[in-house]
Amino acid sequence: MRSHGNSMHWQDLLCLSLLLELLQAGLCPVTASHYHTPCHPGYHKFPKCIDTPGAYLCECGPGFEWNSHMCVAKAADSRLEFLDVKPVGYTLLLGKTFPQLSAFTISMWVKAAKIDRDRVYLSYSTNDQKPQIMVERGKNTKIYVAGQMVLAPGPTKAAVNTWQHLAFTWSNRRGDWAWYVDGQRVVRSDKLATNITLPIAGEFVLGQAPRSRETLQFEEDRMFMGDLSHVNVWTEAKNKTQIQKLSEDCTFMQCGDAVQWVDFRSGTRGSMKLRWPSGIFATGCNTNPEKACDSYCSHTIGPQCNQDIAGNIEWPRTPAGHTKSLLCPGLNVEDEENVLERWANRTCQNTGGLHGQWDVPIINQCASREQLELSVEIREALEKPNINGSLIIYLTRKLDNYTKTFLRKTNPIDLAIDIACLDMLVELQSKSLHDIAWSEDMLKFAQTHLAYPTFTLTTEFSRIVVDIVSAVMDSKNEIAWSETKPRGQEAVQLLKVIRKFTDVLATSLTLHRRRGEISYEEASISALTHNFVLDVITIKLSNYRGIKFPTRHEDLLLLDHFSLPRELFNEVHLTPDLEYVVISNAKYNSLGRLLPNHPEPIRVVHFRDKAKEHAHKEDNINTALLATRIHLSESEEIFQNLTTPILIDLSYDKPFNVSNPECVTLYISNTSDDWKWTKEGCEILSYSQDGARCHCRHPGIFALTTDMYDIDWNCCNERIFEVTIPAYIGYIINVAFCIASLILFSHFKCLSDTVNVHRNLAMSIILAQTSYVIGVARREDEGLCKGFAIVLHYFFTSEFCWLCNEAFNLYVEVANSIHAETQQQRPMLRYYIIGWVFPGALVGALVGANWENYFAEDICWISMDQIWLFVGPVAGVWAITCFVLTFTGKDIVESSYSKDKQANKVVSNHCKGCWVQITLIVISWAFAFVSVKMVGLILQVLYAFFVILQGSFFFVFFCVLNGEVATALRERRARLGLAVSSPSFSTKYSVYRRAPTSPTSKKDRTESTDHGTHTSGSLASASIASASVGAGVGSAGVGAGVGSAGVGAGGLSSSTNHFEMRNRKTDHATVEFSEELVTTV
Repeated sequence: MRSHGNSMHWQDLLCLSLLLELLQAGLCPVTASHYHTPCHPGYHKFPKCIDTPGAYLCECGPGFEWNSHMCVAKAADSRLEFLDVKPVGYTLLLGKTFPQLSAFTISMWVKAAKIDRDRVYLSYSTNDQKPQIMVERGKNTKIYVAGQMVLAPGPTKAAVNTWQHLAFTWSNRRGDWAWYVDGQRVVRSDKLATNITLPIAGEFVLGQAPRSRETLQFEEDRMFMGDLSHVNVWTEAKNKTQIQKLSEDCTFMQCGDAVQWVDFRSGTRGSMKLRWPSGIFATGCNTNPEKACDSYCSHTIGPQCNQDIAGNIEWPRTPAGHTKSLLCPGLNVEDEENVLERWANRTCQNTGGLHGQWDVPIINQCASREQLELSVEIREALEKPNINGSLIIYLTRKLDNYTKTFLRKTNPIDLAIDIACLDMLVELQSKSLHDIAWSEDMLKFAQTHLAYPTFTLTTEFSRIVVDIVSAVMDSKNEIAWSETKPRGQEAVQLLKVIRKFTDVLATSLTLHRRRGEISYEEASISALTHNFVLDVITIKLSNYRGIKFPTRHEDLLLLDHFSLPRELFNEVHLTPDLEYVVISNAKYNSLGRLLPNHPEPIRVVHFRDKAKEHAHKEDNINTALLATRIHLSESEEIFQNLTTPILIDLSYDKPFNVSNPECVTLYISNTSDDWKWTKEGCEILSYSQDGARCHCRHPGIFALTTDMYDIDWNCCNERIFEVTIPAYIGYIINVAFCIASLILFSHFKCLSDTVNVHRNLAMSIILAQTSYVIGVARREDEGLCKGFAIVLHYFFTSEFCWLCNEAFNLYVEVANSIHAETQQQRPMLRYYIIGWVFPGALVGALVGANWENYFAEDICWISMDQIWLFVGPVAGVWAITCFVLTFTGKDIVESSYSKDKQANKVVSNHCKGCWVQITLIVISWAFAFVSVKMVGLILQVLYAFFVILQGSFFFVFFCVLNGEVATALRERRARLGLAVSSPSFSTKYSVYRRAPTSPTSKKDRTESTDHGTHTSGSLASASIASASVGAGVGSAGVGAGVGSAGVGAGGLSSSTNHFEMRNRKTDHATVEFSEELVTTV
């Protein structure tokens, strides 16, 4: 009997020590709370922790899923379905011996289909047939332990077809037992089978009572009807709290140590059906599997700092206790040594919890020495108690010189430091502002007024700051702005600095006016630059009649302006102190591109992103920014909803093919870097092809958005692959050569197997090139694009297969020429299977098995991640082709002495043509592959050049130098009465034997060659006769020689008639005629 005391078995101690060693070595994928589980290891396992940028991911493998504790087989959450059909269904406990028990807990989930009579849910019995354990429910619940029965309340009608959790506990110490329904204890008692131990190795059955001793059959009337699931048996009597947890456990991690649910999977008999999932918890678990996985893996691998953006650098996920070093962004450094010296560092601190904590990034190396020194100098000045205006002007000029000296920036950190330095300078100017202060006796001014900057210094400071802002926003810094992370954050920081700057100017002008240095008409500052325009003016409310901005630069900026209404201050409560108000107006010519309406760019290159593409092309900032700010306390609340709105006119930056203009204002959070464009309170009044007019009922930063549907517009400035004119030209010429070859084959009625292979190769080239050129860039429709991707894969593979058929056919021809007495058969059916059927089956299998990841996102081709599916099979076919051609070339060289000269030439040309094709096909498709990813004209020019070569060499080697075409042409010329000077070649070694044809076509072919064959036979007869006459004269004198010649002539005449008839029936007549004639002579 297993002990359950506090002592630990020595095997458990050994296992625990090994686990601790593995954990220390980082090799054990378990946590401190997961040292041991009683669940079956085949259905429960630990996950593989995958480190992703935002958190850990638990990978369980196929057929398993993460349930917040472990990876559980999907089939483990199953149910047994007991049906009222023949044969009788039941489930046995097989492959495991039921243990000896002095206490136990049985837990199960039940969905009863019928409660019309007593039905047995489970039973355990030994040879004496007495039920050692049995649960039977009808009107009451009958529970048997060691043959003794107790009663508990039976099921209600509401329990029919409803999942219920049932549990029964028993201990032999005092015979204590308890019955639970849905985690609640229904009845509890004692004195059941006291001091009795249940025997080992009995029969445990689900859904049936013990078998009859006589018939060994089950009682069908007591068979359970419904569903059973997650039946577990423990060797202890669990308490009420444990049973409650069992009923609420939706992860089903509580597995019995005596019997567990998966032990019954192999014991189903009869009409039993095992189905999954069980459906017990229809709404699923309330646990957070992602959070549980992250906690589990943090215990397993260790805590980490999640991916984060700080200092314009995206810091990847890093283990706690480690320092991450990254190359400074946007550096344009030529020598490698300087690159190694400029790194940004950030440490992930180990806090002792599940997650690490990032420190502040150290990015000093990413900035220039001059910039860092200036930053330190400004910070030291900011810490001084007394600040004078001359020092501020000096430092501001120094920053201005730096931004103009290094105008073209590529590093976003340089921009961030420039903005930070400007922020500190504005803060310096703010600290230097002091109003007139009175002493306690009210008799003299405080001495602090001596440190107050003069109006001249204030104006100079304003002019320099505007120059700095314009230089920072300049388009020459486009690379640096595009590298800022997150997108738009530095632009928001710049706007916050400018807002603080205008507040300081408003305060400064108010102080200068109060001191009497300037009048309220002179209390204004204006500055105009290429990228930034600023007006800060003081108005007297009693004289206010509205404001139009720009006020003093209408000749330069007529297209973009706004008008503040005369009724702007109607709702403002006037007091003696509120006589003057400062208003700041600004125009940002290029800031809209830095604050896009879509903070994160969307790659729009494929049909799958069509919805995103529209979203990205819609509502894009397409104007300069106009801003107005009224410098009053609580101005945002006062002017939130103006009765008379602000009238705004803006012109488009890109007027071509735009539509649907919208007027928007920029919201910037005061407590964070959050920002967004909103249409709230703004409305379009009218628009034209150049711009639009709108009004807004609150001050702010205004812009227009439009839908950008320019056919040449690309959100990310990415080069998208398109088939160019050179590629089309190359494709047309290639196809023209192939079609010309097909026309000649058809015109001259070339019917040999070799020409048939040529014909199919030409068709595969035409179809493959057409699929590529016409279909590879058809992104407008998803189905069409996917169809072209599959068709291209098929014809691409088919082209290589037909080239392999060329090699096989040439090898067979050469083998037949060497061994003329044993001709190898060359059925075209085999070639058709290799060339058309095999590629279809292969491509279909590959596409079906990888459908989700098969297609590329930017073109109608296979995904580059799956490119091996595209290249791998054809690489194997190409290698086989080279191997066959190599052996064929060897046989051609070794057997060249047995052929006539013309046959050697034909076979050699055929072999050369095959080698040229297998070379050009690889080169042309290689440039096709490269041109798709490395978009450029030169690559498509090279592709066009090599496909032209492929088509032209196909026409030359497989058509012009084709022996059958030459023979047909010679026959045509002979029928026309033209002299035929081309020597014929022996058909014995010809690679152009005729394929079997219909009787009609064969008759036509034979009749068309009668004249040529007769002429050739006559010439051959005359030649041999002449030789015979010469031989006769030389051997037996003139008379004998003449006699011999006469005999030979007579024999020749009859032989000629005989062989001419045979020549009409076979293509090999010339060879047989020559051999028999020599024998006769």
